Amino acid sequence: MPDVTATLQQILTDHGVETTRNPDGWLTSDGSYPACRATTDDPQFVNGGYKLRMDVELALSHDRVIVESFSDFGEEPNTAFRSSLQNFCTGTLHVLLSAFWGIVDDSQVIVEQHKIDGKLWTLHLGNIVRKATNGMDVPPPNDLMPIFDQVIPGLQPDRCVHWGRLFYANMPNTNHIVEVLLDNQPSAVARERLAAAAWAITDYFYSQRMFWVLTPNQST
Repeated sequence: MPDVTATLQQILTDHGVETTRNPDGWLTSDGSYPACRATTDDPQFVNGGYKLRMDVELALSHDRVIVESFSDFGEEPNTAFRSSLQNFCTGTLHVLLSAFWGIVDDSQVIVEQHKIDGKLWTLHLGNIVRKATNGMDVPPPNDLMPIFDQVIPGLQPDRCVHWGRLFYANMPNTNHIVEVLLDNQPSAVARERLAAAAWAITDYFYSQRMFWVLTPNQST
């Protein structure tokens, strides 16, 4: 297994963010916040392969930390790690680059202005990460983004950075999974709204994942 934080550091460097690593393993670009690091759990041998989870943390302050977790499966631990890393790069990396370092790749992140309670906010929204059995491709529901656009104004955030994640999994022969986290905590209201989208029902597993950050416009 590679040094996970060193891998994250190289990815940031490749995208124009130079960082230094402190003794606690956190990466910083100027010696202060935001600071980030990555860790993995011990690979578990399951059903002839290895399951692994990678956590990426981005600290906004000593008591506010974005936590993004990515689990995947592979024939070898390194294969599972590379898949988890790819999920991070596809869905979360460019949101963080946009929100906290001002590096925007229009092909990877949507940046929009939203008015919430009369105040302007910037939404940084990443790709929908799609996975499915045997490489099948299931498109997201047509009504997902219209519902999402209705959810955002109802969040009523205070004037600091906020973040969220949607995870949907279609589980054959059982109930599907819908998880919505806001600032790392489950949101029953947002979950109910987003679960109502017209998610495809299939006889095989698929999942879709979406991550976003809301930053307050300081001039409002």
